[in-house]
Amino acid sequence: MQQMLPVSKYTSIKQLVNGHFQVSLSIYASYAKNLYMLKEGNFVYQSREKCKVLYLSGIALKLGKGYQVDASAIAHQIASHFLRNCDKDFQVEILGSGLIQVEVADAVIAGCFQSLIEGVGGGSKFFTFFNVSGF
Repeated sequence: MQQMLPVSKYTSIKQLVNGHFQVSLSIYASYAKNLYMLKEGNFVYQSREKCKVLYLSGIALKLGKGYQVDASAIAHQIASHFLRNCDKDFQVEILGSGLIQVEVADAVIAGCFQSLIEGVGGGSKFFTFFNVSGF
Protein backbone atom coordinates (compact mmCIF):
# COMPACT_ATOMS: atom_id res chain seq x y z
CA MET A 1 0.00 0.00 0.00
CA GLN A 2 1.50 3.31 -1.08
CA GLN A 3 1.43 6.31 1.23
CA MET A 4 2.67 9.85 0.94
CA LEU A 5 4.87 10.88 3.84
CA PRO A 6 6.30 14.31 4.60
CA VAL A 7 10.07 14.30 4.28
CA SER A 8 10.31 17.02 6.91
CA LYS A 9 9.14 14.51 9.54
CA TYR A 10 12.61 12.96 9.44
CA THR A 11 15.76 14.77 10.47
CA SER A 12 17.87 12.48 8.35
CA ILE A 13 17.72 9.79 5.71
CA LYS A 14 19.22 7.46 8.31
CA GLN A 15 16.13 7.90 10.48
CA LEU A 16 13.92 7.12 7.49
CA VAL A 17 15.82 3.88 6.78
CA ASN A 18 15.87 3.00 10.48
CA GLY A 19 12.10 3.56 10.66
CA HIS A 20 11.56 1.11 7.82
CA PHE A 21 13.78 -1.40 9.64
CA GLN A 22 11.65 -0.99 12.78
CA VAL A 23 8.50 -1.78 10.79
CA SER A 24 10.14 -4.77 9.07
CA LEU A 25 11.48 -6.11 12.36
CA SER A 26 8.11 -5.81 14.07
CA ILE A 27 6.52 -7.77 11.21
CA TYR A 28 9.27 -10.40 11.42
CA ALA A 29 8.92 -10.60 15.22
CA SER A 30 5.19 -11.25 14.89
CA TYR A 31 5.93 -14.24 12.63
CA ALA A 32 8.79 -15.58 14.75
CA LYS A 33 6.77 -16.23 17.85
CA ASN A 34 9.18 -16.14 20.80
CA LEU A 35 11.16 -13.19 19.50
CA TYR A 36 11.41 -10.04 21.57
CA MET A 37 12.40 -6.84 19.78
CA LEU A 38 12.96 -3.38 21.17
CA LYS A 39 10.58 -0.88 19.62
CA GLU A 40 13.15 1.86 19.60
CA GLY A 41 16.69 1.36 18.49
CA ASN A 42 19.28 2.19 15.92
CA PHE A 43 19.51 -0.74 13.52
CA VAL A 44 21.61 0.85 10.77
CA TYR A 45 24.89 2.61 10.24
CA GLN A 46 26.06 4.49 7.18
CA SER A 47 28.52 2.83 4.82
CA ARG A 48 31.75 4.59 3.92
CA GLU A 49 30.84 4.37 0.24
CA LYS A 50 31.26 7.86 -1.24
CA CYS A 51 29.35 7.49 -4.53
CA LYS A 52 26.11 6.06 -3.10
CA VAL A 53 23.98 6.51 -0.01
CA LEU A 54 24.24 3.08 1.61
CA TYR A 55 23.26 1.85 5.04
CA LEU A 56 24.20 -1.46 6.64
CA SER A 57 22.49 -3.43 9.37
CA GLY A 58 23.82 -6.32 11.39
CA ILE A 59 20.52 -6.93 13.19
CA ALA A 60 20.08 -10.35 11.53
CA LEU A 61 23.54 -11.37 12.73
CA LYS A 62 22.69 -10.24 16.25
CA LEU A 63 19.33 -12.03 16.26
CA GLY A 64 20.83 -15.17 14.74
CA LYS A 65 23.49 -15.35 17.41
CA GLY A 66 21.08 -14.56 20.25
CA TYR A 67 18.38 -17.02 19.19
CA GLN A 68 20.69 -19.61 17.58
CA VAL A 69 19.00 -19.28 14.19
CA ASP A 70 20.61 -18.91 10.75
CA ALA A 71 21.33 -15.18 10.36
CA SER A 72 21.06 -15.39 6.58
CA ALA A 73 17.49 -16.71 6.83
CA ILE A 74 16.56 -13.90 9.22
CA ALA A 75 18.16 -11.33 6.91
CA HIS A 76 16.18 -12.63 3.92
CA GLN A 77 12.91 -12.42 5.87
CA ILE A 78 13.62 -8.87 7.07
CA ALA A 79 14.68 -7.80 3.56
CA SER A 80 11.51 -9.34 2.13
CA HIS A 81 9.31 -7.30 4.47
CA PHE A 82 11.41 -4.20 3.83
CA LEU A 83 11.09 -4.51 0.05
CA ARG A 84 7.40 -5.35 0.15
CA ASN A 85 6.73 -1.94 1.66
CA CYS A 86 9.23 0.30 -0.11
CA ASP A 87 10.67 -1.35 -3.21
CA LYS A 88 10.81 1.87 -5.27
CA ASP A 89 12.61 3.89 -2.62
CA PHE A 90 15.35 1.47 -1.61
CA GLN A 91 17.40 -1.42 -2.97
CA VAL A 92 18.04 -4.09 -0.38
CA GLU A 93 20.75 -6.73 -0.65
CA ILE A 94 21.96 -9.45 1.70
CA LEU A 95 25.75 -9.51 2.01
CA GLY A 96 27.73 -12.52 3.14
CA SER A 97 26.40 -14.27 6.19
CA GLY A 98 23.47 -11.97 6.95
CA LEU A 99 24.54 -8.35 6.77
CA ILE A 100 21.75 -6.27 5.20
CA GLN A 101 22.68 -3.43 2.83
CA VAL A 102 20.16 -0.73 1.91
CA GLU A 103 20.80 1.68 -0.96
CA VAL A 104 18.66 4.81 -0.91
CA ALA A 105 17.07 5.74 -4.25
CA ASP A 106 17.95 9.04 -5.88
CA ALA A 107 14.31 10.22 -5.63
CA VAL A 108 14.38 9.89 -1.84
CA ILE A 109 17.65 11.81 -1.59
CA ALA A 110 16.32 14.51 -3.92
CA GLY A 111 13.15 14.81 -1.82
CA CYS A 112 15.18 15.28 1.34
CA PHE A 113 17.41 17.89 -0.29
CA GLN A 114 14.38 19.73 -1.64
CA SER A 115 12.80 19.85 1.81
CA LEU A 116 16.04 21.25 3.25
CA ILE A 117 16.25 23.91 0.56
CA GLU A 118 12.65 24.99 1.04
CA GLY A 119 13.06 24.98 4.82
CA VAL A 120 16.20 27.13 4.75
CA GLY A 121 14.56 29.53 2.29
CA GLY A 122 12.31 30.77 5.08
CA GLY A 123 9.12 30.45 3.06
CA SER A 124 5.82 29.31 4.47
CA LYS A 125 5.47 26.02 6.27
CA PHE A 126 6.17 23.28 3.80
CA PHE A 127 5.82 19.59 3.24
CA THR A 128 7.71 17.88 0.45
CA PHE A 129 6.21 14.53 -0.38
CA PHE A 130 7.53 11.43 -2.05
CA ASN A 131 6.18 7.91 -2.21
CA VAL A 132 7.18 5.60 0.60
CA SER A 133 5.15 2.87 2.16
CA GLY A 134 5.10 0.68 5.20
CA PHE A 135 4.38 3.19 7.95
